[in-house]
Amino acid sequence: MNYTNKEYHQVGITTPATSTPINSTRTNSKPTSNKPHTDNSIGLELKQILADIEPVTTDVLEKHSQLQELSLYLDDGIDKQTVLYLGTNIPIISGDDKGSMAQQAINSITLVLLDNQGEPATLASYSIDHPTKKPFIHDTAIPSAFVIGDMSLDSEWWCVNGIKLYRALSANEPVTVLVAINPYQFNDVVKHFAEVKQVNINVTSNQKDKAIKQLAGVNALLFSTVIAIADCLEHDKLPSDVIEDDNSEIIDLATMAWGEPESLANDPSKPR
Repeated sequence: MNYTNKEYHQVGITTPATSTPINSTRTNSKPTSNKPHTDNSIGLELKQILADIEPVTTDVLEKHSQLQELSLYLDDGIDKQTVLYLGTNIPIISGDDKGSMAQQAINSITLVLLDNQGEPATLASYSIDHPTKKPFIHDTAIPSAFVIGDMSLDSEWWCVNGIKLYRALSANEPVTVLVAINPYQFNDVVKHFAEVKQVNINVTSNQKDKAIKQLAGVNALLFSTVIAIADCLEHDKLPSDVIEDDNSEIIDLATMAWGEPESLANDPSKPR
């Protein structure tokens, strides 16, 4: 999405956006291809464990109250190998429960959560027998996300708590949605993926100050809007309508951490 008609903020100064999409202006890594990739022991071990486990069927997914919307994207946006039916016990390979068996994951729809290199990091298992129960996350210490869309550096990366945003944004532009399954880990997930590429996040205006305080200095754009972009279709609006509203703001969080410069009159060895 090209934000050519909306201004964005750097340290309180409103600067006109350029004709280049804002989120393509800065990356923190130097990948050699359009899809970042690196080996890691956890990812390799998870791949071995999951190698013979089949993807969940669409009918099972459609019946699950928390995950039924994922069925819309199984053939368009979601890698089927990241949405699995887990009918047997598997070991937990990292975190506080490392070495134990994941009893809570038996008979579940299990999502493969990825790290910022697109490698498996941990799993989130949703019980089929108890579809309203919170997912069992095998290792809650690892920042990771369920990925909808291609993790190409050419696409926009949006970090969210739910999957509705993909439906709203994906109609016209390539977009990657990074779903933080554990809402308490959201800020850590934003920071983790922002190490690779500038990410976008959206909050409503009443949450703007809190988001700035928690994520100041992070390589991310904060879209502060009157209504959530994910809900725009329910209000018969396009994402661009919500973003370009007069009361919306786009804030470059990376510039919000600059402190006051030290006075030249002070002794540098004795900071104030």
